[in-house]
Amino acid sequence: AFELYVRWSGLADKLQAGTYRVPAGLTEVQLIQLLERNTGGTSVTLTVPEGWTPGQIGRAAESKGLFSAAAYLDVVQHGTFSDAFLAGRPAGADLTGYLFPDTYYLAPDAKPADLVQLQLRRFGEVVTPELRARAQVHGLTFHQALTMASIIEREAAFAEDRAPIAQVFYNRLAAGMPLQDDATLLFAKGVTSGIPTDADKQVNSPYNTYLHTGLPPGPICNPGLAAIQAALNPTPNDYLYFITDNAGHAHFARTLAEHEALIARYGVH
Repeated sequence: AFELYVRWSGLADKLQAGTYRVPAGLTEVQLIQLLERNTGGTSVTLTVPEGWTPGQIGRAAESKGLFSAAAYLDVVQHGTFSDAFLAGRPAGADLTGYLFPDTYYLAPDAKPADLVQLQLRRFGEVVTPELRARAQVHGLTFHQALTMASIIEREAAFAEDRAPIAQVFYNRLAAGMPLQDDATLLFAKGVTSGIPTDADKQVNSPYNTYLHTGLPPGPICNPGLAAIQAALNPTPNDYLYFITDNAGHAHFARTLAEHEALIARYGVH
């Protein structure tokens, strides 16, 4: 099976000879990355968690001595790649959302485009055409569904909350209500954590979902498969509000009064 996959992927003549230290538990794809991208058996391991922004990925690569964060961001923002799933992006959109979270094995002299290409290849393998097609069920382009997934990734701390939260956002869209999502507001400010203030909610940005209805222009992070699946397969409900308590668990409400009662009960905003 491994040999067939290598030949099917067109990588049979690209695997590098050498002595390798192979970490336990690699998938076939990760093993191929290790053998393809490293000369002489040396490798740099870079783990990209779900929900990271391109800036966070670039800084992690820089800390590993691979290349500068600025060089990585330049490829993300201006690089040209031919993967079919990128065709539906709006003009001028960068690759945020498509840089799939995983563990990657790179040569010490790898270039930023090498990492981006590995991430895009992994995205295409995991996020199948059949899964991407489900965006049409919700009246969205796949890019919009990926934007939804990125918001879910940042909002849901627990697996069981992802799909119900997705439906809350769909309910608000259907009702013409702004999403009023703090994660998008933090993205508009250029940060990844914190508690937005009332003044922050007036930030002039298309990513400020307190001011603007509909989805923001694009993903706010790079979501994992579970968040993408939740965005494309939400759990039906009639909730319009949710909060997360101090432990990260989501609590749902149908009316503003119920929502305010939850805020008072759990002491959150």
